[in-house]
Amino acid sequence: MADFKPNADIPKHEMVYFPQMTTALPSSSGEFRKVLFTGLYSQVVLMTIPVGGDIGDEVHTVDQALTFTSGQGKATINGKDQDVTAGDLMVVPAGTQHQFVNTGPTPLVSVL
Repeated sequence: MADFKPNADIPKHEMVYFPQMTTALPSSSGEFRKVLFTGLYSQVVLMTIPVGGDIGDEVHTVDQALTFTSGQGKATINGKDQDVTAGDLMVVPAGTQHQFVNTGPTPLVSVL
């Protein structure tokens, strides 16, 4: 995994494969945000929000679908709050304001 470089160009029409994505990668990453792939309309990111931390208010030009693999937190999407926990999926459409806050006693980890 250490040799993988995020896509900086228009994506090729090729498969990008991440085995054991929701089990092996989150537990092995201590980085706050690790971009694994960026396409024209979507992104694959591994994110670990520390206890008491947040991502800051963001807006992206790509759609994001976040699968939470551990922890608990609060999502604020376009001004609406939603509690999230391990096993939840949250979709943030392109151009939508969003913020995620860790409200639990362990890191809030998501794969998006």
